[in-house]
Amino acid sequence: MAAIDKIYVTKPQFEILQRWFDATTELRKKAKIDLPFNQYNLHEGDWADGETNPVWNLSEEHDMWLLSNCPFAFVTDEIKKNYGFDTGGI
Repeated sequence: MAAIDKIYVTKPQFEILQRWFDATTELRKKAKIDLPFNQYNLHEGDWADGETNPVWNLSEEHDMWLLSNCPFAFVTDEIKKNYGFDTGGI
């Protein structure tokens, strides 16, 4: 996949996303979704203030699962943008 397909987050978003990901282990198991996290092996020192880094470059199946299950607009808006879905007002 190209760089445009990646999901980019800030450091605070990454920290929130990590907590959510850890809390949804059972949900992912039940859905039989083997969703990786931190595919780029990011560490605390990898961010400058306000910088974004890629956290995911996923398959369509994983993207659609996130779109349906992830509560964070910063993730779902990136997915919608990557697929050309209209994000106005959704």
